[in-house]
Amino acid sequence: MMVPESSEQTLDITAIKPEQWEALETLRRDAFSHIEQLVEEIRQCRKPEHYRVAQQHLSEHIERIDTSIGEAKRRISHAKRNLRRLYKRNISTDSPEMQEVAQERQVAYMDYNVYSSLARQYRLVGDAIAWQIYDFQALPVYDWGLNQGAGVITGEQQEGVKAETGTIEQLWNDEGAFALRHDYTNCLRVGNLSILYPNRTELPTVKEVKVTGRSVLPHEKEMQRRGLALIANNEYSAPGKALYVQRTISSQTSTMNLLFQAIAQARTASVGQVTNSYLAITVMDETNPAGRLQDDMMKEWKKLTEEFITPDIWPTTCSDYLSHTSYRKNTMPSFSAPYTIYPLPSDYVAGLATGYLMVHYRLNTAAITQAFQKAGFNAICRLGEWRAQGGEPPKRIPSPCFIVGRGSWMVPLSATSVEQILCDGLSLEDLVASVVELYQSNALKNDTIRELERFLVTFTYTGLENIWRSSLTYVDSAENEEEVVI
Repeated sequence: MMVPESSEQTLDITAIKPEQWEALETLRRDAFSHIEQLVEEIRQCRKPEHYRVAQQHLSEHIERIDTSIGEAKRRISHAKRNLRRLYKRNISTDSPEMQEVAQERQVAYMDYNVYSSLARQYRLVGDAIAWQIYDFQALPVYDWGLNQGAGVITGEQQEGVKAETGTIEQLWNDEGAFALRHDYTNCLRVGNLSILYPNRTELPTVKEVKVTGRSVLPHEKEMQRRGLALIANNEYSAPGKALYVQRTISSQTSTMNLLFQAIAQARTASVGQVTNSYLAITVMDETNPAGRLQDDMMKEWKKLTEEFITPDIWPTTCSDYLSHTSYRKNTMPSFSAPYTIYPLPSDYVAGLATGYLMVHYRLNTAAITQAFQKAGFNAICRLGEWRAQGGEPPKRIPSPCFIVGRGSWMVPLSATSVEQILCDGLSLEDLVASVVELYQSNALKNDTIRELERFLVTFTYTGLENIWRSSLTYVDSAENEEEVVI
């Protein structure tokens, strides 16, 4: 089971006992089963009453996991206090007493990280509800995500939780409206509730809920104004801050079939890879349906994800590859579409969410810059800047990674656009077309004095939205396949 390192403590996984590993793996298997069932349920939702029941089922899991996170945090604090007391008493680090407390701390950190990962996985189901009630329109989902995440729900927030619960029940009783709690999602970060009224064709209404006696703060009102302006006008300029520009493009093609084919290969051979001229997608099914030796399977995975890709596959020579993984997609803040709205069988979706299906994406950056150059733009990929500077490869991907321009006009490609082409099926042709349209529309054309970092240009694509929307009518074409044993 993959366990991330804590930001506060490096985990010594060798200190974890076999029975503790088994308990953690049981949690993961349970999450797989729960998420599969929840995804099936949400795909059947059409009316406010359906979503209300689905959210109630989701809340049972989130509240259970968040309670466990709070308990793990208390155990960490308790172990730290005990260690400080022992240090003050000059107890040797090799003493049984010190080792026992250190072990308690290690296990508590392990539990904290595992439960935090599970919380994000269950909230991917909340993301599916969010995209669904917003009719899979990426623009409003992105807009209401332009804020820091709220994190887990603990006992410290119970006053606010009660206020939200009261509002949810009042909306249901008075108007038959369903209110999605943003705390149950990873993607919605502005406001507290998205309200879906019955028999209405408009997008949900975002509401900020405050405890009695507290008012909405100015920066919260500002975020609400920004979101509404972006949805209405596709542009919002915050005085002295950023210029936000949203562009909706009618996309025609998709590379989503690459992921589908790679998963199908992995379901048979444990590891699969499918490529086109600029993107390689590798999938490993951790359940190992082919029954291969673990070392052999990992060697193939390493070879496919790290070794040179030959010119007959990638005709454009590339010095700096851009990589991404399903683990990062599930755990890092982003605005890309969650796996829980992909038109795949629900067990595939649950496998992607919980990590039983591991995906590695590899992008040929030279092909990206070449495509823009053929369209008449100057294009720079900043990954290789370290060579000109005589340094070493950067530990973090520079932001923006790509800068595209023509004459004095230039615009950075946002991390969202790069992730769309890596993970979400966005074709290179549509990415180039979106920048061409932005240039031709004169947007930003006469505004070159603004600094690049003040631009936040996000493209949304109707073709991709149609892909996500098709998950509602997805028919499991794999029903005759051998089931994956988790």
